[in-house]
Amino acid sequence: MKAINIILIAVVIILTGCEKRKFEFVVTLNNESEYLVDQTGSFSKSAEVSKQNIMKDLDIPETATIKDVNIESLAVRVEVLPGNTAPAVSLSGSSRMGTQQPKLFNNQIFPLVGADIKWIGLNALIAEGIESVKVKIKAYLENKDSAPFYVDVQGDTSPISGNRIHCKVYFQIRATVVYENCEDAVPFTGDDCN
Repeated sequence: MKAINIILIAVVIILTGCEKRKFEFVVTLNNESEYLVDQTGSFSKSAEVSKQNIMKDLDIPETATIKDVNIESLAVRVEVLPGNTAPAVSLSGSSRMGTQQPKLFNNQIFPLVGADIKWIGLNALIAEGIESVKVKIKAYLENKDSAPFYVDVQGDTSPISGNRIHCKVYFQIRATVVYENCEDAVPFTGDDCN
């Protein structure tokens, strides 16, 4: 009986054929920047984020309509390198887009001790900076912008200045992108592509 039902469904699909139907998809972006720090006292580093970097992390068809971009989280991970004498580092970050430099986070303390330091989520995020990154990514996806932007990180040893900081700092932007696209499908699935 089950085999007959499956055969009937297959026949209906074959007879009705495929047509373009609209579906909604959600993809995740994980973009990382890396900064090498080897310095005593305060430092400032910059990493470029390009349209090409963002687009290669996402597999979105050119025919897609972007519905929404959401910044899910920003996180930092610090890899301590040989010769480091600082017990902790205080980091601040901003996004640089032309002449604008909205802050992303400010004076977050990261310990430089421990065998395996995991990603640390940035909880005290600054809305203006987050919105600027979201708008830039959406503009890339909609082909309205191709200029790169920069994520700048400044820091110093904590609690007091003067120790050697020797580490790699990794900064991660995690976002989700919602888009619609018309795909070949059976007539009774998805929405009309009109």
